[in-house]
Amino acid sequence: MVHGTICTCNRQELVRAAAGMVKTKPIAEGDLSSTKHIANRVKRQEVYQRIKKGKKDVKKAKKEQRKKDAEDPEKKDKPKAVPKTLDNMREEDETILLSEDEEVMNDEDEDEFAKYFDGETPKTIITSANKPSKKVIELIKALLQLFPGSYYYERRNFDIKDIAKWAGERGFTNLVILGQGLQLGGHKKNPCELLLIHLPEGPSLHFRLTSVQLSDEIKVGGVKAGRATKHKPELILNGFTTRLGLRVSRAFTALFPQVSLLKNLHAPAQTLTLLANCRARGGETRRESGHSGGSNPTKKNFGGGL
Repeated sequence: MVHGTICTCNRQELVRAAAGMVKTKPIAEGDLSSTKHIANRVKRQEVYQRIKKGKKDVKKAKKEQRKKDAEDPEKKDKPKAVPKTLDNMREEDETILLSEDEEVMNDEDEDEFAKYFDGETPKTIITSANKPSKKVIELIKALLQLFPGSYYYERRNFDIKDIAKWAGERGFTNLVILGQGLQLGGHKKNPCELLLIHLPEGPSLHFRLTSVQLSDEIKVGGVKAGRATKHKPELILNGFTTRLGLRVSRAFTALFPQVSLLKNLHAPAQTLTLLANCRARGGETRRESGHSGGSNPTKKNFGGGL
C-alpha cells in the first residue's frame, strides 16, 4: 500500500515551495552582487534581478542628482568628477624616460643598432614555420611590402640558429620568423607569434600575435582600403617611453631605412606606418595605405652552408 497526499498545486507553486525550503548562506558584506551561494536556480535568478535593479536605481539617482546640481547656481561651479582612465590610474613608473636623458643617449651610441643609425641599409629575411597556411602567406605578403629591402625564404626544416648564422654571413641585418598554432584560443592555421632577430649579434624579440587583420579585410564605408604605393614608409612610434620600450622601438626602427620622405602629411602618395605601444591591449601595428593583393611572394631557398 502506498501512502501519500494528492497535490493540486501547479508546477510554479511547487518550485516556489522548494525554493523556500532551500537553506541559503547569508550574503557577506561586499559580496552583495554574488549569487553563487544560492543553490536553487529560480531563487538565484530572482536575487540577481533584484540586485541588478538596485544598481540601476542607484545609477539613475546619481544621474538625476547631477542634473539638479548642474541647474543649481550654488553647485554649478563645482568641479566635475574626473573619469578613471588607464593613464591617470597607473602607478608612477620610475623607468619612464625623460627627454634627452644623457645616460640613455650614451647607451644608444654603443648598442647593437648604432651602425644602422649611422647609415646602414636594413636587409631583412622573412620566413615561417614549415608548411605555412594561407593566412600566414597573406601576412608574409603584407610584411614584404611593409619592410623595405625584405626577402622571403622557405623554412625547409632548418634550425633558427643555422638560419641566423647563414643570413648574418651574407649581410642581412634582420631575421623575422612567423609561427602559427593554437595559442590564445586561436585556430591552428592562424599566425600566433613573431620572432624578430637583429643580426649578427642580436637582440632577439618574441611577440604574440592576436587580432591580425590585413588591409584587404578592412573596409571603410563598404569599400576596401587603398593599395600601398611604392614609396618607402615613414615610421611613427607612439608609447615607447620606458627603457625597455625604447629598446623595442629601436629594434623596430632598424627594419626601416632611415631616409625621411615625409614632406607633407596630406600627400596621398606617401605611406605611413604606425607602431603603437598600447597598455590596454598590447602593441598595435597599422599601415595607413594598406597593402596590395598581388601574387604569392617570391620564394627563395637557403643554401651555401645550410
